[in-house]
Amino acid sequence: MHVFGYELNLSRTAAEPTAPIKTTKKGLEIGDSGTRILSGIINEEYNPKLRGQAGIDVYDEMRKSDATVKAAILATTLPIRAAEWYIEPASDDAPDQEIADFVQKAMFEWQALDWEDLLRQALLSLPFGFMVFEKVFTTRQEGGKTYIVWSKIAPRMPRSIYKWAIENDQPGVTQFRSDGTTVEIPMEKLIVVVNEMEGDNWDGTSILRAAYKHWFIKNNFYKIDAIAFERQGLGVPYAKLPENYTETDRAKAETILKNLRANSQAFIVEPHDYEIGFKDMMAKTTRDPESSISHHNREILKAVLAQFLELGGGAKGASGSRAVSQDHSDLFLQSLEAVADGVAIAFNKGIKELVDLNFDNVGKYPTLTYEGITDTDVAKLSGAYQTLTTTGAIIPSDNDEQYFRKLLSLPERDPNEEGRTLPVKTDPSKPDPTAPAADQALEGQDAAEMSELVSWLKKNSDRQSFAEDDTFKPYRKLTFAEGKVDFEALQRQMDKLEAEFDARTKALLHEARNSYMKALTKAAHAGDTAAIKDATLKVQADLARIIKQGMTTAYTYGKANAAKEMGVEAPANPMDILRQIDIQADTIADKQIAEITGDSKNAYVQALNKGTSVTVALAAADAAAQAAIDALTSDASAILMAGYINHGRNTVFTNNAPDIHGLQRSEILDSHTCNFCLSVDGRIVATDDSFAQNTIFHSSCRGIWVAIKNDEAELPPIGGIPKAVRDRFGDAVNDLIQPKKPMVRKDAPAAKEAQRRIDKQAADPTQ
Repeated sequence: MHVFGYELNLSRTAAEPTAPIKTTKKGLEIGDSGTRILSGIINEEYNPKLRGQAGIDVYDEMRKSDATVKAAILATTLPIRAAEWYIEPASDDAPDQEIADFVQKAMFEWQALDWEDLLRQALLSLPFGFMVFEKVFTTRQEGGKTYIVWSKIAPRMPRSIYKWAIENDQPGVTQFRSDGTTVEIPMEKLIVVVNEMEGDNWDGTSILRAAYKHWFIKNNFYKIDAIAFERQGLGVPYAKLPENYTETDRAKAETILKNLRANSQAFIVEPHDYEIGFKDMMAKTTRDPESSISHHNREILKAVLAQFLELGGGAKGASGSRAVSQDHSDLFLQSLEAVADGVAIAFNKGIKELVDLNFDNVGKYPTLTYEGITDTDVAKLSGAYQTLTTTGAIIPSDNDEQYFRKLLSLPERDPNEEGRTLPVKTDPSKPDPTAPAADQALEGQDAAEMSELVSWLKKNSDRQSFAEDDTFKPYRKLTFAEGKVDFEALQRQMDKLEAEFDARTKALLHEARNSYMKALTKAAHAGDTAAIKDATLKVQADLARIIKQGMTTAYTYGKANAAKEMGVEAPANPMDILRQIDIQADTIADKQIAEITGDSKNAYVQALNKGTSVTVALAAADAAAQAAIDALTSDASAILMAGYINHGRNTVFTNNAPDIHGLQRSEILDSHTCNFCLSVDGRIVATDDSFAQNTIFHSSCRGIWVAIKNDEAELPPIGGIPKAVRDRFGDAVNDLIQPKKPMVRKDAPAAKEAQRRIDKQAADPTQ
């Protein structure tokens, strides 16, 4: 473009600006928390009455003058104070355990302030928002070493803290001492517990902050209510004088009004035209502040999540179900755990410093921790745990056992019990695929033969008793494997366990029988059929406990006995076995009580049907109960003690199966051995043979399995159990067909005894 002979370039194109190159130091903090703090004075509270020292004074007045506020504070602090506080090591390693022990003593034993007092004062951070402690160090000689420890963790009350800074605005506090002087304490000397710290607000937040409005209003309501009582609670006495009254009349009236009192002989005589009375102050027309005060009390408690304290209190809005109370209290206790965590974090910073002063190259530090604020629902937890373990979702472990023992305050497990293993779970209702096929039943099996077995057992039940003769006398020569077994000790222990079990269960059941018969007698004479039906022996839990203890003792002895024979360490009690014992003990207790009461009531009814009197029928019921108790306890002692000794032995054999050549059945502990047991005596089976899982075959059976180890000089062949013998046993105690004569090989250990019986029977068929 040309203008006045000059060329002008009016293009709008401009040079692109060059963006400045910015470099940021990643480790440099650019912003700040945004907390309004100037020279250590924090200004975050919008209400000037609650700011700084003024707020401390208000909160102090609230906690000391109001019952509801006091209850709220106690509700939030007492569970934390009642919890178990301890030092948890960083790991189970010996160095970490040593450090934890040192800190435990430094915190709970060596420093001047008791932990209970120290914790109580640390929790002043709840009403005041913060609490400060000064660490005062000293040296201490322990075990030939010099340690730096706390001589005192000294409280510095919130009222005395002037500002959160020292010289040159360095971190720390400036404190007013009791003598009026100020001191500066650097932050590295302090342990500061702050409630709900936001940003750099070291003043924290009082748990009473949200309750202040309700406390303030309620406080004024109390004043108004007091004024109302003063002004309207009592009527004002008045006197109405006649028209022509004199000053003397007026003076007398004033004297009467001033001296009006309530007593048993008070009265007034009114002259003509006089009137004396009380003015109605209309007090009933004023609003009752009680409902408003109750509302604000609930709001104060709600500020700390303790509103459940008001449930059921009778005030309006204070009703609620147990479930609601449980929900509220659960949330409340969880909030207390958060508070306790905050206290622990504050002290753990001091613990780290203490450890670094006394130990070198520490990677992980012990921590202050606690237990016991929230309640664990043991029933729900155990149910969930049982479901998880039985479904195979988790496998029980030693840590699980330790947790449950601690949760239930049970004694610790014997430290010598190591090597815990879990047995393979089997379903007894399903056939064992490894076992040889069995026929459905043998021809001729019927109830008569079973009855024959029971009769034979009763006839030949004169076993040696530990109280009479504890000398072991086998009917045959011991095999090489049996030579390692202390049969005499085993016999004594079986006798002892059976006698103790029998005595304890009999004593318990006969005592319960007395109470049962009293209830039955009362119901029978009253003709109360429902009460007769409901009458029972109310000792199920105690009976189950005795049964469980007996089985566990027998099982533990069996383990130790077999482990000693094999020269190995006895394993811990597997969880599956313990659960089995627990379930079986409950089942046996239920069954025995039901059978005792069933026999007793049947005898009662049968006696009445014969036309006897109620008294005679009750005597029959009592006799039946006694007989049932004696029979059941004797059978249970014989079956359970011997059975669980064998269970314990089998656990050891299962755990050491690779070292075992086979298992030999030994039936030499009884004075009289039945034909079936004689048929299996001395036979050897493989460790995985399902028949080896059978502990005993009938009541009063004392047979055991004996391990033949692979490294023994004599390794006899494994012949197993012949089908003809195996099929006679129904896989349950007393569920067998007793053979007419022993089925024994000619070279078997029991051959001579079997032949002797056969010859004796041939000579006298009536035997």
